[in-house]
Amino acid sequence: MFGKPSLAAIAATAALLAACSDATTDPDDTPLRYVPGQGDIADLNREERSLAKRAVRILSTDLNVPEADISLDTIRPMQWRDSSIGCPQPNQAYGQVITPGYRITLRVEKALHFVHVGKERMFVCKSAGKPMFSSIDAERQLVWGPQMIVARQDLAETLGIAEDQIIIRSALAREFDDDSLDCPEPGKTYATGKRDGFVLTLSHEGREYRYHTDLTITLPCPRITID
Repeated sequence: MFGKPSLAAIAATAALLAACSDATTDPDDTPLRYVPGQGDIADLNREERSLAKRAVRILSTDLNVPEADISLDTIRPMQWRDSSIGCPQPNQAYGQVITPGYRITLRVEKALHFVHVGKERMFVCKSAGKPMFSSIDAERQLVWGPQMIVARQDLAETLGIAEDQIIIRSALAREFDDDSLDCPEPGKTYATGKRDGFVLTLSHEGREYRYHTDLTITLPCPRITID
């Protein structure tokens, strides 16, 4: 979704985030759990392992859960669009400057949590004090994930905003009654028959938007209008 960063961008990120990877207080032999099937610890370089371990500690403190209950899902280099580093808060202004960093996805039981990194800052990304992705079932993410990417891209284009300004709220399983995915257009007819899918909920500046998907088609429901 974010594209592959250039070698120059990765090098700049490494230099900028040096303060976040303190090998003295975070030795390489510190245990780090990796979600089975998502990768291998050996795939991470020294800096990525150090950042992931720091993220686990931060989330552990934030949730008041043992570090052993937290697993690393992914750590991805990012080019954040502004100084909010992908986690804008209401009524706050941010410098419009590309900020290199990382998005670290962690799992606690079935919930996903994001820790954002950039300009020597690292924090759990929340909206109005609540985890951005608290209602997402991590076990199902690989099923509906591609459709959420499509929905987020479509909403960003429709609203004329950057994708990282859109918050992902939830993905709930649903059985639709016909090919309209329970969102028919006037004057159109649809083949009947039950279809399994999901209702994806996203938000921007306090307003929620829903998309219906059967894992083949993803469409806004209701249609998005710009006030």
